[in-house]
Amino acid sequence: MNNAAVDAALRFIPADDRETWVKVGMAIHAELGDDGYSLWDYWSQTGQSYNECDARQVWRSFKSGPVQIASLFHIAREHGYRPDRQAPVRQSIPQKAAPSPQNNNTKRYALEIWLRADCSDDAVSGHEYAISKGISHAGGAGRAVVSGRIVGQNADCLVIPIRNIETDKLVGLQCVNERGVKQTFGQVSGHGLLLGNTLDKNLHWFVAEGWASSYSMVFHHYGGNACCAASFGKGNLDTVAHKLAEAYAPREIVILRERDA
Repeated sequence: MNNAAVDAALRFIPADDRETWVKVGMAIHAELGDDGYSLWDYWSQTGQSYNECDARQVWRSFKSGPVQIASLFHIAREHGYRPDRQAPVRQSIPQKAAPSPQNNNTKRYALEIWLRADCSDDAVSGHEYAISKGISHAGGAGRAVVSGRIVGQNADCLVIPIRNIETDKLVGLQCVNERGVKQTFGQVSGHGLLLGNTLDKNLHWFVAEGWASSYSMVFHHYGGNACCAASFGKGNLDTVAHKLAEAYAPREIVILRERDA
């Protein structure tokens, strides 16, 4: 079960009833372990009585038991959820000053930032970096307030998900501030972000170093009729190409190597 499926179900469930709130948390914990905390906490904040300290204490109290992820989907169905029904728009949580990663757990920090990101076309395309690259829609990215040693404190950043090529699970984020300065949280090696049409193995498939280059290749050069993976670094190009070949088996993969200045 991936985070996106759980998130879609959560959007149907009100977070105001404490018994439901606890049961949903237990179900997420049983399925995702501690990686599920940020997802549950974000949903919890839509409840009127949300308390951050209470949420952390309750989460730490969860143990393995009879409540499993099926319980969450049962509750969601009671509130109108169906797998083929479009999920409601995620309730907006007021942006807070972004904390720095705690205890060097940058993967969790990446997930926390991603869950708070605005992934609308307008938000992404209106960022200074996107404007400078001619990016006109979200292209898989989001926008959020980020704090980091390189991008700065409470920086307005594009946040670009780094995903496991085989499972599409979020494993990290590349954050780009308004000056184009980049900082990565979480994992990179062997992972990337796939843009374009992955269903047609006979289209042009590429691997590029950066997100903007991948976006340009797919949407500017091929009008969406291509596929390109961003590797987030030249040292990761070949590994990502190999992962793509194993997971999708396209007819051909072209690696776009940038010339060193």
